[in-house]
Formats: sequence, structure tokens, C-alpha cells
Amino acid sequence: MAENQWNQIPYRSYNILTGEWTLVSTNRIKRSWQGTQEELTKKTKPSNDKDCYLCPRNMRAHAHKNPGYEQVSSFANDFSALLEDTPPEESTAVRLRNLLTQHYGKV
Repeated sequence: MAENQWNQIPYRSYNILTGEWTLVSTNRIKRSWQGTQEELTKKTKPSNDKDCYLCPRNMRAHAHKNPGYEQVSSFANDFSALLEDTPPEESTAVRLRNLLTQHYGKV
């Protein structure tokens, strides 16, 4: 895998100090922010916010339209941390050998 692809796909990183694997999901920074915090008002609020990506019958981030659900509904995450087309991960030893070969020639 090319070195510049690490910032485009999710991958696992091994912490040698703790012995734990960490999931690095760089795709998450592409999410849009709708977390604006506003003062609460006593006005009657509409049952459906026209700008909400999750409300029934509204458009989602990737131009899909939500169904007109009235109860709990599920759908694919528009900005998922894991990607379906992520290539299989190389073992740590293979990845290290490939990096060393790239920088120093035949190892």
C-alpha cells in the first residue's frame, strides 16, 4: 500500500507501550458539523426540522432521501468510521519490511 494512502482509509495502529491496538478512522474528519448549541426557547417546535439529516423524508448528506418513518428506523451512516472497500491489512512484519525496502532498498 502506498504510504500516502494511510490518510484515506481506516487502519489499526499498535501501541507497543500498552500492547493495545487502536483504530484510526481518518474518514471521520469529513463529517459535517450540526452540533451548534443554541438557547432553548419556549416556542412550539416543528415536528420535523427541514435541515435535519436524520428527520423523516429529509435529504441526507449524500443525496439519499430518508423514508417517512414514524418509529425507530435504521440506515447506513453517511460518514462511517470504517469503509466497506478497505483492503485487508498487512501483518505488522510485512508492513515494516515494505517500508524498510521503500526507504533503504532490498532488506
